[in-house]
Amino acid sequence: MDQFESLPFPGRMRALSEHALALSESEYTAVSRALDVGGDHTRHIALHLAVVRRDLDFVERALADPALRPRAMAAAVRLPIPDSPLVELVVRGAPRDRVAVYGVLRRSRRRALADELIAEVHRRHGPGDAAALLPACSPEVVARWLPEVGAGVGVLHRLARTAPAAVAEYVAAETAACDGQELSRWLRRHRNLLALLATEEPLVVARVLRDQPRLCSMLTRDPRLAGALLSEPAELLRWDGRTLLRSLGYDGITLPAVAQRAIAALSVDQVANLLSWFGRGPGRASLLRALPVQVRRQVVELAHPGERLNATITAGELRELPASDRIELARRILAEGSSERSWRHLEITGVLPYDEAAAPLLEATSSHRYQERRVAWATLLTCAVAEHDPHAFTDALSAAKRAWHDQDVVRAAALRPVADAPAQLLSAVPLEVVREAVVATVESRDATRETFALASRWLARSLTSALARGLAQRVTTLQGLAARLHADPRSPGRFSAQHQVTAGPQLWAELRERVLHDARSSRYSVALRVAGLFGTNLASAPELDRLIGEIARTAPNPADAAAAARRWIADPATRDQRVGELVAHDPALGRADVLWQVVSTRRTDLLDRLLETGEPLPAVPPVRRGRWTPTQSAAVEAHAAAVAHGAEAGLRERESAAAFVTEPNTLTSIADTAPQPVAAAALIALGSADPEQALPVLLRHAGGPAGPVARAAVRALGKALDSLPDGLAVERLRPVLANGSVGAAKEAARLLVDRRPAGAVDELADAWAAARHDDVRAAVAAALVGFLGEDDRVPALVAEAIAPPRACATWCSRCRRAASHPVSARPWPGFWPTSSPATPTCPLPSPPPTQPGGSTPRTRSTNFPGWSRQLLRRSCSRRCPRWSPTGIGHCRPWSTGWSPTSRLVIQPPGTASRNWRRTKPTRRFPNPTSSARPPGAEP
Repeated sequence: MDQFESLPFPGRMRALSEHALALSESEYTAVSRALDVGGDHTRHIALHLAVVRRDLDFVERALADPALRPRAMAAAVRLPIPDSPLVELVVRGAPRDRVAVYGVLRRSRRRALADELIAEVHRRHGPGDAAALLPACSPEVVARWLPEVGAGVGVLHRLARTAPAAVAEYVAAETAACDGQELSRWLRRHRNLLALLATEEPLVVARVLRDQPRLCSMLTRDPRLAGALLSEPAELLRWDGRTLLRSLGYDGITLPAVAQRAIAALSVDQVANLLSWFGRGPGRASLLRALPVQVRRQVVELAHPGERLNATITAGELRELPASDRIELARRILAEGSSERSWRHLEITGVLPYDEAAAPLLEATSSHRYQERRVAWATLLTCAVAEHDPHAFTDALSAAKRAWHDQDVVRAAALRPVADAPAQLLSAVPLEVVREAVVATVESRDATRETFALASRWLARSLTSALARGLAQRVTTLQGLAARLHADPRSPGRFSAQHQVTAGPQLWAELRERVLHDARSSRYSVALRVAGLFGTNLASAPELDRLIGEIARTAPNPADAAAAARRWIADPATRDQRVGELVAHDPALGRADVLWQVVSTRRTDLLDRLLETGEPLPAVPPVRRGRWTPTQSAAVEAHAAAVAHGAEAGLRERESAAAFVTEPNTLTSIADTAPQPVAAAALIALGSADPEQALPVLLRHAGGPAGPVARAAVRALGKALDSLPDGLAVERLRPVLANGSVGAAKEAARLLVDRRPAGAVDELADAWAAARHDDVRAAVAAALVGFLGEDDRVPALVAEAIAPPRACATWCSRCRRAASHPVSARPWPGFWPTSSPATPTCPLPSPPPTQPGGSTPRTRSTNFPGWSRQLLRRSCSRRCPRWSPTGIGHCRPWSTGWSPTSRLVIQPPGTASRNWRRTKPTRRFPNPTSSARPPGAEP
């Protein structure tokens, strides 16, 4: 296999595949056995050959090998691997392997197997793993298990595509238990989910949003959500949806075909009700556009009854009416109007035929108020576009010369209807009119990027039309204007893909002298900008292509060289070749971001040139290093180890170098001898090594003195524990909780609630009883909150944690990170699953009496199925801080008078983000030094 090692990674894999297919059965067996007894690299090659030849037995054995398992998992997605090895990993595998198997089941669509495993996964590994498995299950199973185990935002997004009905029911149940700000926060956090879900279950989303007017105005700006909500308008009419629809009117709506058909099927009265509920804006016109032309006048009159018609109908609604009705109503409104120069008067005037509206609108364009000029120009040009008459459109554009030289807000308002005009009208515009608009835009100092974008759109659509009609002279002129427009830094950064080839040569011809002049003076900004306009078609201007390549090789400024290299290798067809040319010229260029990505993944044969310079390599994800040959990996690791050990390099370089080291003994040596930041980086890298070698080192540093090294060791310990079964993970964390430093013990408690292995509550309970430091007890208590409803011992421990004489401040202010469900299953940080609806309520015991009279605080307990709604809320003394952890509600006095009596209440929060947010007290606490303190209150 040595002949393949010198090839780049894609070529090496291709050559190995061809070689595997050319082998006979006996030759393949001999080669596979020889490779399988070698090191990790040769065994990975053997697995690759097995995948190519579909050797299912070898792939099945690789699933049991920790070194080969990740690539074998990837192969199991497209190969018919038996279910037994996957089931074995789910039942007895480490958390990392279980999550990988869930992904395999989902991507390979083994729904039957996932349906069989969901109950066993929930029993053995808890609701977190069950939620991670749900995307691989059938919709029926999702509907059964989702309310019980809950799901995170990412899982819900996946389920919305495969089981939208189940997700809709879950969302409805989640929001039904929320109110006020809690519901608002939940909806904001899940707004993308709502937009996705609305395409499948629009009524559920509509019911959720109907009582949230402020959120409706924010969420319904998403065109997917706005259009989908009108897919079943009859249901919106059945219950009062005016709050929701009012927010839809202020932006234009693109109605899907199903919504248009549903609206057209409604009666006239029903459509009139919908129209009256819409806000005054383009949304009303979108609704009218879905109706037959002959009934639009009747709908408008019903929606705006009597005298209200003249005052409430919008110009957009009038434009959707038949011509005779539109003109009649517009004249009636104008005749009854009180002011001839109001903005509404101008907009209604624009509904009239162009010959009748042109004179008053042109008069308004001479107003001394720029706001009136803006409305007048926009209305005049919109009226000309609506006329569909090339002569009227040309006349209006000829009169708009004053608009091009006006303020930018006026110029942009005039360009907007022109940029979206039909191609038939744009092709009739004289070139002089186009030239004057472009020149005025380029020469104006106040022109913004939006104005340039509108002018660019106008030019692009005009150029497309001219190319389609074969008008060579017009194409040449428009290309020159495009070159002038795009040479300005305020213009859009790139031509359209069609014009990069057609208009590119003309653009380069127009700007060639300026670009070359600046390049001779080592000023490359214009050349780089022009090259960026070509995108991946830089080769359409050969001279510019050669210039950019030369800049990439010779520019004295590394930033200019990197920018030129990025543009020069933009074409995927020539990218690998050009990267090789640049690295051959100067290996230092290979460390630029865009080139390093190619070198580290595709042109791996160039890695040796970068290593020869002796300079440190940029950071690279560990998965990419699997593409390198053993020789390259060894060289990189040896160099990185030398940099990490050496004292000559800076701390940042040494930290980056430590991330390249994978050999456990070397990482151990760095962690023992290097400065603390470098040692912490080495321990983080050690977390990905073999757990049998890494765990003793990590445990030793985790139990050491408090500091960054101990905290990094515990964080790396969590990564290492992901590769161990749950029982071993708990066993390894036990000494850290019992004897580790304060910081390490706190991190260990957080690891237990985040991973949630079997036996975690036992360890946390023991740690609560044995902890000697308040910070450790606070972290353990916060972790225990994550197990409320799952273990009968937890409520008593949590009640003890927040009960006096322990200060509430210790609980609230020091415990900054609350218990959280595993990332794969939690809907947001700090929430956790509870037991099924059949599980009985778990009463929390009252804390001990604290008042002189011996009164005992009352408790209240409520069970809430599905994702836990339980939130501990405590009314406490004046010392309650304003920070509260996730799952711990703000402290509030139970009665109007101040009292130190503590009451522990479990209530449903229904909140989306109560994770360590700064809250304000709902009641001003009395001054603790005041003489108005009630009797028996502690001073």
